[in-house]
Amino acid sequence: MKSSERNRISDEVRCRQKYEVELAQGASHIASMLYPHTLRDAVQETVRAFAERHGREELRMFLPTLASELEYRGCGDAMPLIQEVAQHTNSARFTEYLATLGSQGPTSTR
Repeated sequence: MKSSERNRISDEVRCRQKYEVELAQGASHIASMLYPHTLRDAVQETVRAFAERHGREELRMFLPTLASELEYRGCGDAMPLIQEVAQHTNSARFTEYLATLGSQGPTSTR
């Protein structure tokens, strides 16, 4: 196992221990959504609440762990969206990006 892989796993374990409740709540909320627009809203709500409570630096560690939890729960539809949000966490306009995430309205992915 490479050092980078060990570090990623170690970060995920620490995140799961530190943010157990937030992971359970966020993953449950997101996984319960039935439509693409409600899925985006749930991701936006979860990410915004976590970032406001713990900061963007912690959010960078939280998102891959949240994605892993969603994958475990069989919510693959959320994976691309979580990855997109993660790519924007370093942006100076992250707050603006996040505000528009949930306002994209109903769309069909089928």
